[in-house]
Amino acid sequence: MVFEFDSDGFLTNRSNELEAGVHASHTDLFEGARQINHECHELLFSSDIRNRDVQAIITAMLLMRTLEHYQATIFLLGGGLIAAARVTLRAHVETIFRIRAIATNHDALRFLSLKTAFTASG
Repeated sequence: MVFEFDSDGFLTNRSNELEAGVHASHTDLFEGARQINHECHELLFSSDIRNRDVQAIITAMLLMRTLEHYQATIFLLGGGLIAAARVTLRAHVETIFRIRAIATNHDALRFLSLKTAFTASG
């Protein structure tokens, strides 16, 4: 599908045409993305997180954040905004690395907290 931008770029009234074309060309990938999203939300909301387990609370919070990055990436890709999708994908991957570190190593939580506090203060 050829898409000609008018003076409004991606915010044109024709953006629905672009999105429909992208989804039609990659139906299986978008369906797979929706399934992954659904399963991740099931995992998140079925987790038994104790209010005094800081490691689990931070991990769940980061999972919520990375799911938002994931959804944003899918939305942006569907709209043809490839460069913007790369930015949200990078944020998604960086958050996944933090989740992995914190979930598997309690010291990582302390290190990331100190790093964040140090960066914020100076």
